[in-house]
Amino acid sequence: MERRRRGFTFFEIMLVIVIVGILTAVALPRMRGTYRRSQLTAAARELVGLMRYARNAAVLRELPVQIVFDLEEQRYQLIPLDENQERAEERTGRRRRRSEEGETRFTTDTDTGGVRRLAKARITALYTDAPPEEKTDLPRIIYYADGSATPATIVVQDGPDHALHVVIYRTTGMAKVEPGVPEEEPETRTLFYGPGYGK
Repeated sequence: MERRRRGFTFFEIMLVIVIVGILTAVALPRMRGTYRRSQLTAAARELVGLMRYARNAAVLRELPVQIVFDLEEQRYQLIPLDENQERAEERTGRRRRRSEEGETRFTTDTDTGGVRRLAKARITALYTDAPPEEKTDLPRIIYYADGSATPATIVVQDGPDHALHVVIYRTTGMAKVEPGVPEEEPETRTLFYGPGYGK
């Protein structure tokens, strides 16, 4: 006796579609929040990488390097300084380039870092011990030849509930990511607000 193959009924198909829809509605907001948090973490890590690069550049050059922040435009730039802590006019940055003989040599360039934007989040506040840059009156962080830095705290946000801050230590010049906004304002530091602080 031959068995008849039984297919899915319309009711069963509709039930599966409803269950998948409910699961999607529940999971989607959580996935969106996770994605935003990962973007914020990536932005904070980008700043930590920038600080590490600036520290290494200052130690290798044996001259100071500054990072200037334009909070209105959400841009930052790494700029080599000379022994008088003014913008270096001579070519002082290092860059690898192959010579005609095939050897790898270091050549120099004044614009070590270029002007960049923090793409995944925004800098909403910057506490720094460094005085503003004279020409532009913009906030900055200075790294010195011994690896130390002007202490600073950078607040990075993508909304009122999502914030991290990057702390730069004076003696070591190292940077560390901390959750949320700083609970207490750092003492003896100038505060610069960016657009959307706390919003």
